[in-house]
Amino acid sequence: MNPLRNFRNISLTILFVQFAQITAASSASYAATGQEVLDRLAIPMQEIGSDARTARKWSGGILLGMGVALMGASPFVNQESASYLGGGVLLGALGGLILELPTEYEKLPDEFAQMPSSTPEERNAKAAKGEAYLARLGERSKNDRITGGVVLIGLGVASLMMASSIDDGGYLGINSTIRSVYLYEGMLFAGIGAAHLLSENGPERGNRLYREWKQEGRGTTVSMTGIGIVPARGGVAIGPRWSF
Repeated sequence: MNPLRNFRNISLTILFVQFAQITAASSASYAATGQEVLDRLAIPMQEIGSDARTARKWSGGILLGMGVALMGASPFVNQESASYLGGGVLLGALGGLILELPTEYEKLPDEFAQMPSSTPEERNAKAAKGEAYLARLGERSKNDRITGGVVLIGLGVASLMMASSIDDGGYLGINSTIRSVYLYEGMLFAGIGAAHLLSENGPERGNRLYREWKQEGRGTTVSMTGIGIVPARGGVAIGPRWSF
């Protein structure tokens, strides 16, 4: 029997055993990294969904309560009874709709949380969907923040202009009081609008922090892409090929 052939067969056997061990270790590492990405994504997604749910319940409940209060007060205001009743119905209906209709800020985090993640393939798909959802909510929230800030500043400027157009005087100084109301209201609206424009909100911050975390390399994975065959003295060498 040829000793060189025996040595080559033994070498190939050892190489395949090592290859199987490295592949198994790589699969375990990949699964752990995929779960780490999902855990990191779950933090901002849960916060976005929880904050949106709380805001919806508060705003819907306040509007519903205001509607009920206006409807309850309508019998006691003779000349404005119809206006109070109509305004109460409108506010109550709006509050009820807000309570019953969750927004995208709740729906997407709930959908992400319910996606399966038992296998590496499912974890990859869930991570990709979660990243897309988070970016979508962050961008939408940014647009909403800028739009709201511009509207509030516009209302503030309008109130300040109204204040400047009112002269002092009037019965018991009523004009001065009205002007002060418009003045403080304008300053309040303009200040809140400026704060909206200058500060990021929850979904934006969550998306930014996740992107920064990912860019730092914590989401990098290593995977085996195939088997490499290269010429070697006395035959060929076989080994795994990796991608980073």
